[in-house]
Amino acid sequence: TQFAPDNARLTSFSGFVRVGHDEFKVRVRSITYDNSSSTRMCFDTAQLDVEPRLAAILASQQDTLKIRLAQSSSLESFIKELEELVAICAPVTTLQPALPSAAYYTHLMAELDAIGWNHLLELSDDLRSLELQTHDAAKRKHAIRLQLPVEYPPRSAPVCFVDAPEPFELVWDPQEASAYGGGCCYMLKEVLQQFDAFLSKFQSFWDVLDDLDTKTCVLEPHRPTRATARRRIALQKHASLQIEVNPEHPRAICELSFFGNDATVGSLREKWSEGVFQWDETLPLRDNLESILDVEFPSPTHTQADEFAIECGICYCYRLEMDAPSSEETTTATTAKRPHAAQPRTLIPDKLCENSKCNRPFHEKCLFDWLKALPTARQSFNTVFGECPYCREAISAKFLP
Repeated sequence: TQFAPDNARLTSFSGFVRVGHDEFKVRVRSITYDNSSSTRMCFDTAQLDVEPRLAAILASQQDTLKIRLAQSSSLESFIKELEELVAICAPVTTLQPALPSAAYYTHLMAELDAIGWNHLLELSDDLRSLELQTHDAAKRKHAIRLQLPVEYPPRSAPVCFVDAPEPFELVWDPQEASAYGGGCCYMLKEVLQQFDAFLSKFQSFWDVLDDLDTKTCVLEPHRPTRATARRRIALQKHASLQIEVNPEHPRAICELSFFGNDATVGSLREKWSEGVFQWDETLPLRDNLESILDVEFPSPTHTQADEFAIECGICYCYRLEMDAPSSEETTTATTAKRPHAAQPRTLIPDKLCENSKCNRPFHEKCLFDWLKALPTARQSFNTVFGECPYCREAISAKFLP
C-alpha cells in the first residue's frame, strides 16, 4: 500500500488501506519531524482521518489506534498495523468479492445461448448466481439455483441448490472441466444433464404425492415443496391422518400418525394395526390406505380443506406461525440451504380434548404453554399434565421447542 503526500511540507499523507478485495480511504495528518533528522517522522501529535464506512468498523478501537499511531516508527509500519486491525474488525460481509474476468462473462453468455434462454428463470445483477428450469418426465417444473465460481474455465464445481428430498451431488472433474470449459459450453449443460438424471429418481415419489394433493384434502403442509415427504390429510372434522412417504420406496408401507381423540380415530388405529399386512405395493398408496382403513378420503372436488379448519381453543387461530422452518420443508442444497428467505413454519391444531362432548382442538404448543402456567399442573420432562381449559377433562401436552 502506497501513500502520497498531500502538501509540500510532507505533514499529511493520503492513500488506501486494502483488506481482502476492499479498499478504504485513509489520511494521516499533523506529522512532525525529528529535530536531529529532517527525514525521521514523529507521530506523537499525528491525527488519523478515515472514511465513514471504515470509521464505523473501527469505532471500538479508537484508543488503540491513537496509541499505535503515536508509537509508530514509520508511516509504513502504522499502515501495516492498521490493515491487520481492519481485517480483524471488519465483518465478512463488508469485504467485496473479486469481480470475474471478462472471459467469465463471455463464456457465461455462450453457455446460456447453448442451453437455451428458455431454461433461465433468474439471473443476479452481478451474474454470479442464476436459476435454471427444467421439466421431468411428467412435465413437472423443477428449478436449480447455481452459484458460479469466479474463474473460467471452472476449477471448482458450482454450488447447487435444489428442491428435492435428497441433496443433489454434482459429479465434477476439474481436469475434464478445464479441458472442455475453455472451448465450448460445458458447465451449465453438464449441470442440467446431471440434474435431469437426478430428478428421474423421484418420479414415483412425486406421482404418489401429486395423487394425494389432487384427490384428498391436504391440511399440512400449507405450501408443500418438492422436498416435503409429509402430508396431513383430513378424514372428518376433528380427525386427520399424517402420512410420511419414503422417497426411495414411495409405494411401500408408509408411516402413519392419527390426529384426534379415541372416539374419532380409535377404530381407525385398530383397522390399521390389523390390516397393514394386506398392503399391496402394486397399488397406489392412496388406494392401499382407503382399502385398509375402510374409508374414502374427502375429495377436494366436493369438499374444501377450509371446512376442516377449526381454530385453536386457546389462541383462536387455525395456523400458528413459528419462528423457524422445519427441516423437512427447507430446500435441500449440495453444501448449504437455498439462499432465499425462509418461510415461517405453521402449525395447525393437533391436540383434541378426549371428552367427546367438548372435543376442543388446540395447538399443542398453546396447550403446553397454558398448562405450564397453571399452579395445579404437573410436569414430567417435556410433558405437562393438567385440565382442559373448557371442560376440566384431564389432558396433557408435549412440546419440544
